[in-house]
Amino acid sequence: MNKMKTFKSKFISLLVLLTIFVLSSCVDDDYNTPPINIPKANLVANKTIADLKASYAGVLDSIEQDWIIKGIVVANDESGNFYKTLEIQDSTAGIELKLDRSYLSTYFKVGQLVYIKCQGLYLGTYGGLIQLGYKYNNDIGRIPDVMIDNHIFRDGLPGTPPNPFVMTIPDLATVGQSKLNMLVKFENVSFV
Repeated sequence: MNKMKTFKSKFISLLVLLTIFVLSSCVDDDYNTPPINIPKANLVANKTIADLKASYAGVLDSIEQDWIIKGIVVANDESGNFYKTLEIQDSTAGIELKLDRSYLSTYFKVGQLVYIKCQGLYLGTYGGLIQLGYKYNNDIGRIPDVMIDNHIFRDGLPGTPPNPFVMTIPDLATVGQSKLNMLVKFENVSFV
C-alpha cells in the first residue's frame, strides 16, 4: 500500500509538471506592434488665411466658393483658455475656428497641420475678430460636430509649432492688427 501512495504521489507530481509545461508553452510573447495611423489630407490649399479674411464683407456671410485653406494649430482647448475653439495660422494670417466638439486637443494638437474646406461654412466676427464657423441665430456660431469631419482634415502627425512673432508694446499700434489670431510673444514686459 505504501508503494501505491508513492506511485500516486509521483503520478500527480508528474501530471502537475506536465500541465505547467503545456500551459506555459501556450503563452505568446511575440507581440505585434499596433499600426500607426498617420492622417493624410490629400488636399491642396487654394487660398491663404489672409485671402479668406479679406473676403469678409463685414456681415455674416456663407462661403459659396470651393476654397481650401491650410494652417497650423497654434492654440486649442488644452490649457482651458479656449472653449471649443482652435486658433490656426499660416504665413499670412491667423483665424479662429469655432467647433462644437469637446476635448479638441485630443484631435488637434498644437503643431498639427490642418486643411479646411470652407465651402458651406460662414465668416463672421465676435469681439472684433474674424472667425470661421457656422450660422447660429443669425450670428457666427460653432460648426456642428457632425459637420467637422467633412470640413477639417488633419495632415500628418503634429509637428513643432511655429515660432512666435516677437513684438513690443509699441508694435501693437503699427502691426498689431495683422497679427490677430497668431502666435506672438512679448519680451521684457512686466505688469504691476
